[in-house]
Amino acid sequence: MRPARKLAIPAVAIVLFCLFWEWLVWVNGWPNYKMASPSDLGPAFYKFRWLFLQYGWETLWRTVAGLLLAVVFGIAICVVMGFLRTAREGLYPLLGGFNAITKATVVHVIALMLVGPNDMNTVLIAFLISFLPIARSLSIGLATLEPGYHHILRFFG
Repeated sequence: MRPARKLAIPAVAIVLFCLFWEWLVWVNGWPNYKMASPSDLGPAFYKFRWLFLQYGWETLWRTVAGLLLAVVFGIAICVVMGFLRTAREGLYPLLGGFNAITKATVVHVIALMLVGPNDMNTVLIAFLISFLPIARSLSIGLATLEPGYHHILRFFG
């Protein structure tokens, strides 16, 4: 497929969707508070641009903090699981079980537990979403290393 076609087809689809959306709002006579039309979004984004920047920054740092915590704890757990067979056999089913719990359910429970003006609930949600895939993938990778590499890793600390 040519590069121009790869860009043109999604662009045309987006324009057609926005035209349909604008027409739907106009035909039904919906006010902005019920359903904003695409032509109303640009001025609203500009009017509240500082709020978007402020809350966007707060969301970004909380998400990055949760991801960094997930990387640190995920690496720590997977190193233990990679080198100790007993730990792997005990923790791997737990990680699989916790990964089976839907995040949409956990979000509401954590929001209710940590309600208030704090940053912990967002950081914790980002941590939970990121931690399990990191820990499981790294533990599988370390478990499948050849024994010679385990000695090299132990030698370097």
